[in-house]
Amino acid sequence: MIENSKLIYKDNEGRILIIDMIVNNSTFRIINIYASNCEKERKEMFNKLGRWINNRTIIIGDFNTVLSKADISVNNVYKNDMSRFTLYELMHNYNLLDIWRIENKFKRE
Repeated sequence: MIENSKLIYKDNEGRILIIDMIVNNSTFRIINIYASNCEKERKEMFNKLGRWINNRTIIIGDFNTVLSKADISVNNVYKNDMSRFTLYELMHNYNLLDIWRIENKFKRE
């Protein structure tokens, strides 16, 4: 049960919304993003996200980034996208997990 929530940050473009929620006396940070279709803008967003991440952060939303060739669908192309490398670096630096990769790993086991 959510005991309390607090708006931490929202941008004027509607691309980032950050809230802290208290659940069972523990505070969790939820970051919801809607990344730009523009590679340069995505990269800038991913570079700035680190300042908001703590050890109880969940990031959700639309990253508009193809992380691996396994993510390609009919309308996606796997290309040299610098924002992908920035997102990987963010994930590595803050020990973030891609839930889709975890889910697919369990399917194979």
